[in-house]
Amino acid sequence: MREQTVGRDRELDGLLEALEHRRGALLTGPIGVGRSHLCREVAMRAKDAGTTTVELHGTAAGRHVPCSALGTLVVHGGRKVTARPGTLRQVLPARSGRGRAALVVGDDVHLVDDTTLAEVLTLARSGVIDVVASCPTASASDPRVQDLWRSDLLDRLAVPSLERRDADVLLERWLGGPASIALRAAAWAMADGVPLVLREWLAAARASGALRDGDAYWEMERPVVPDERLRDLVSRHIAGVSSEARDALHAIALTEPVPLTLLEDVASAEALAELEQRGLIELADDAPIATTCLPVLAEVLRHDAGPLQRRLVLSRVVEAAGTDGGGADPVRVAAWGTEVGVAPTDELAARAAPLALSRFDAPLAERLASQLPPTLGTLLVLGRAAAMQGRVDEGLAHLDQAVRAATDARERVEAHAAIVEVLSMVNGDRAAAMVHLDDALDAIEDPDLRRQLEVRSLLVSALDGRFDGALALGPLLDEVSLPPLVEAHCLVAHTLAQSMTGQVDGVLARLDRADQLAATLAFDHPVLQTQVGMNRVLALQTLLRFEEASTLTDGMLDRSRPDLSLAPWLTVDVASLILRGELGRAALRLQQSATLLQRGDAIGMAGITAAAAAAVGAIEGRITPADIDRVRTMPAGGEARIDVWLVLAEAWLHARGGDLDVAARVARDGGQRAVEHDHVVWGAMSMHTATRVGRGADVAAELVELAGRHGPLVDLMAEHTRAAA
Repeated sequence: MREQTVGRDRELDGLLEALEHRRGALLTGPIGVGRSHLCREVAMRAKDAGTTTVELHGTAAGRHVPCSALGTLVVHGGRKVTARPGTLRQVLPARSGRGRAALVVGDDVHLVDDTTLAEVLTLARSGVIDVVASCPTASASDPRVQDLWRSDLLDRLAVPSLERRDADVLLERWLGGPASIALRAAAWAMADGVPLVLREWLAAARASGALRDGDAYWEMERPVVPDERLRDLVSRHIAGVSSEARDALHAIALTEPVPLTLLEDVASAEALAELEQRGLIELADDAPIATTCLPVLAEVLRHDAGPLQRRLVLSRVVEAAGTDGGGADPVRVAAWGTEVGVAPTDELAARAAPLALSRFDAPLAERLASQLPPTLGTLLVLGRAAAMQGRVDEGLAHLDQAVRAATDARERVEAHAAIVEVLSMVNGDRAAAMVHLDDALDAIEDPDLRRQLEVRSLLVSALDGRFDGALALGPLLDEVSLPPLVEAHCLVAHTLAQSMTGQVDGVLARLDRADQLAATLAFDHPVLQTQVGMNRVLALQTLLRFEEASTLTDGMLDRSRPDLSLAPWLTVDVASLILRGELGRAALRLQQSATLLQRGDAIGMAGITAAAAAAVGAIEGRITPADIDRVRTMPAGGEARIDVWLVLAEAWLHARGGDLDVAARVARDGGQRAVEHDHVVWGAMSMHTATRVGRGADVAAELVELAGRHGPLVDLMAEHTRAAA
């Protein structure tokens, strides 16, 4: 398949069908979407079929030069004739009556000279030729172009941007190999499915050294620096725009998405209207919020904006935002203010700091909280932010101060819960977290508040892989009134325990409840949203709805910027892929996880990063026993969920080395350990690995014993194992 036909089956079918019925077509679409490629493809197919074909090429330079679009025509006998009025009719054979005699293909027909265009229209009306033409969407209103498609001789066909999967195919074809998830996401975010933009962005990425050809995938090492070709592409998009509108476009590029009210001091209503009419900006359907029409356009304008221009725009926007953010994202307004030296108001900083923390921007959260009085909320942000940046002791000191600053028992519970969160989720010290919880419970007398802390202790035990405690959360959630965020996290832990132990009754309904709670929260919580999504993936797998699970995972990866929290959860899709023997897709999932984790430095995720990399290496035959030993000695090593993946890595390592008996024993023993920790599904998967490496008889009885008590996924593994045995 040639590159011009990737993802264009529907458009090609429409073109060929129109021509089959003796109708032409006018292709419209944004610059770079592939109209020219489609025109060339149709011309080539017509020539191959023996149809006389004339190609016209409109140019800005030749727009007012008669017959310039025809250039030099070659007539029968090889004699070259320079085009002049009437030449087109002379070189076309007479129509035979059995179909069209000739096809004229006009690219950028809005730039074809008047003389040639008039002759084409006359010949088309007389039935001598059929016409396939193209022009940008904005130029379809040109009266000369309208004469073509309003003459009822042409069907107007819109050429859309490529769909994501087709854009990925094109990217990897131009790269000459597979691309990492981060690279594919960046390419999609910049090109938005426009092939020309994708090609020019990729050329700029190569030229600026942003790409690296890794062991198995092309990867991004640094941001792409725009080159002259990319700048030229942007210049073509904004050609003819007034200087005032161009200034407004720069302001939107620096601040998008931005409420129009914040642009009053930097852009007039007339300039914004011009940009909208030209299709250079878009307004949200539900709010007056402006964005540029093409991401790469904004990227180039942002990169080329001078320091003084950027400072002037941001200063005016921050001033217009006032104390409440003016309808814009408070985190972005606060970040702009700190960049240009305009400190946000305390009101805005108090709103933005916890939101910045929820988005993993710990440095900004800490900077904003540092300007506020040391209230409980401020200290909680400071403590969590310091811990997330690796300064755990400093963070715990802030949180201890928060406990002392609490004015009542409920606030003390929140402060203690934050300490537990840092100890267990950031530092990975779950034992210390449980000790702190026990001490905190001794100081709380109110039974409802004690129950809240007890629920959080069960949540910590669930995070540590002790699913008996997480399963106990189910009935407690019906008895205890919890803050929405805490209740959502408890539902995440409970549904994870349900899926891992195969007790899946009602699991999807509980996940729906967690989604509803997440929607009611004041701030975005990407970690929570990701955990709910991946728990749903695991639940669907446990219910044997494998394709739904993989489709959901792909959808989460299709975000323009997949967040770091998605990485450790990607591994849940690997279980069913290994079960189905799709080791290639399993390796890809683990590589996607490792790629995302390379973007962060969260302490608690380090072990998962290494375990995922070990599993990838084992499946692909690229690691040694020493690599696995190094992972086991890491601070997070020994955690139950990490141990499961290292068991699989070790088993595959032995199997690839020919030690099938050892591989089976490692997989079986690891599976038994996982079952003892209530990781029944992963334990069953580990046992099933023994079957995959060819030594399933020893574990068949053990898996059969688990089957019937732990859901359909374990039953299916048992069936596979019995068959293999």
